[in-house]
Amino acid sequence: MVSSNNAEIVRELDRCVRIVDILSKCNFIAMDAEGINLGKDGPLTLLQIGTVDDKVYLFDIETNKDLLRKGKLKDILQSDKLVKVIHSCAGDSAALYHQFGIKLKNVFDTQIAHLVISENKGRKLPPSMKLGDVCQMYNENAQPLDQKDKVKVKWTKEDGELWARRPLTADMIEYASNDVTALIPEVYHNQKRILEENKLLPEVKTRVEDEINYHIDEAASQRKRTRIDGIVESILKDIEKKYDKDTKF
Repeated sequence: MVSSNNAEIVRELDRCVRIVDILSKCNFIAMDAEGINLGKDGPLTLLQIGTVDDKVYLFDIETNKDLLRKGKLKDILQSDKLVKVIHSCAGDSAALYHQFGIKLKNVFDTQIAHLVISENKGRKLPPSMKLGDVCQMYNENAQPLDQKDKVKVKWTKEDGELWARRPLTADMIEYASNDVTALIPEVYHNQKRILEENKLLPEVKTRVEDEINYHIDEAASQRKRTRIDGIVESILKDIEKKYDKDTKF
């Protein structure tokens, strides 16, 4: 167990169990994961969880994979009561399910929330947005995360195995912590308020469920592809109506 500012690196099972007990009493937490080409086959090596009081727990899965089951982390990841606020959950979900048999539940995906809000404003096919851009959009006091993106590109090019290396450096700790502290409470609360005002929460919940299952269930990935294909088709039809047949692009 190591502490740096508000971040604590967790490796021991008994400490993990105590932290899980604390987290289980929260209404919502922010979550993210790091790994090597993180996904179905890309190893998950670090799981970050942040609380509303800016406390960050970095669970060192690379050092101790038992943290997820014996350490009881799976209990909060699979909890129907505790909301997990995540930005773009498909990769994290795939890694947890295929590598550890853990199925994420009760996720609020800030990427999906933003897309649904944008669509409600009339944008037919809004682009996915980086974490930093979403934070800037839904939190007036958000700190720019441009440097984070530059660091990510640099790390990816220079050291693809970075998140398997130990010990974690101060830069790695700060980077991993920012992924979760940026999301709560402002981004989560502001997005949720907009969704509630426009009666969009049911749509978000349906879309998030498909995002969780995107690399798990073929039916979920097919639904997403079909929905997007339908939107693209309608956009093309609108273009055809707008311009005459002799128009060249």
